Amino acid sequence: MNWKNYLMALCLCGIILALAFTPLIGSQTTWQYDPWLDYNDDGKIDAKDIGITCRAFGTKGDPVKPVMVTYQTCEYNFSNTIPNGQYWTVEVSTIGFRTLTISISAYTGLYQPSKTIHVYTGFERGVHSNWIEDFDMTAKGLPEYVISPPGKANDLTRTYTVTGSKFWICISNPDASPYISISAQISIYITA
Repeated sequence: MNWKNYLMALCLCGIILALAFTPLIGSQTTWQYDPWLDYNDDGKIDAKDIGITCRAFGTKGDPVKPVMVTYQTCEYNFSNTIPNGQYWTVEVSTIGFRTLTISISAYTGLYQPSKTIHVYTGFERGVHSNWIEDFDMTAKGLPEYVISPPGKANDLTRTYTVTGSKFWICISNPDASPYISISAQISIYITA
């Protein structure tokens, strides 16, 4: 027997034994499922997807694939009665959001005179908070409030770009004439 043939047979036996004892269970690839390659959206990449790719081979067009983007949104609605000389503070988390819109409605009560209230808004940045805006607003008597159409004189709306981890809004009912309580409603709508 020739040494070359013997060496060749020995190598061939080694390869056959190595293949015989290799586990053949599970996936033979390390690739993860890619939904962009599953053209018929059946949850698996198979010959049907390859067929779709083969039929489209050689075509040209816009390389942008249409994608549906959904934005995370959150809405809060608060209402409270603020006694004369007191204030009301509302705080919401803004982590992960980009814009914030507030809407404030305030009224004094049935046949009560109008009263000017003070509103502060701000974002928390770390351990510090900064008021970004403060303004006066008129809380009107109830018949006057009901007659005004929504979104007009009694409602105040502001939109802000989120610049902190929390948003604060504070409504102050000053200790001044007329000495009456204020009913306030705050709606906060934030989007990512």
